[in-house]
Amino acid sequence: MNQKELLEIIRNGESSKVEFKREEVHPNSLAEEIVAFANFEGGIILIGVDDSGELIGCFRDDIDEFVVNVCRNSIRPSIIPVIESILVDGKKIVIVTIPRGDTAYSTNRGLYSETLEKCPLSKSELICPISASGSDYNPRNISYIPVGKTFAFLDLEQNWTFFNGSTL
Repeated sequence: MNQKELLEIIRNGESSKVEFKREEVHPNSLAEEIVAFANFEGGIILIGVDDSGELIGCFRDDIDEFVVNVCRNSIRPSIIPVIESILVDGKKIVIVTIPRGDTAYSTNRGLYSETLEKCPLSKSELICPISASGSDYNPRNISYIPVGKTFAFLDLEQNWTFFNGSTL
């Protein structure tokens, strides 16, 4: 990302794909934002920008390590972000790019989704059996079956037909 692109993103403000954070961000808050983006469509977190879009800058020498440690220690499964820094008017802005995940991610404090607001996912959002997906099967859906559940609720005949093109 170049400086012009970064300034355009900041000018457009926060959205479901962009979040501004000061460098004093708490690890739990950062983990929740990262998980919310990974569980939705991905997004970017700009560290060194306040909520109004003012460039504050990031002065921490260990900011990359801090972000990586949050991704490794506070998120399950771990996420590998792309981290880059750009100087704007002598202020370092850290860009943390979170790709859309291929599974359900959670913080140490629970699962989060990103819509207009981040919020814990409901039980119905966590349970997405293959049989409910019909012809719109998406491998992403099966990763939402919670730990400890059995597969007894699956319609085996429907899934066999879907995967093999014939009945059992």
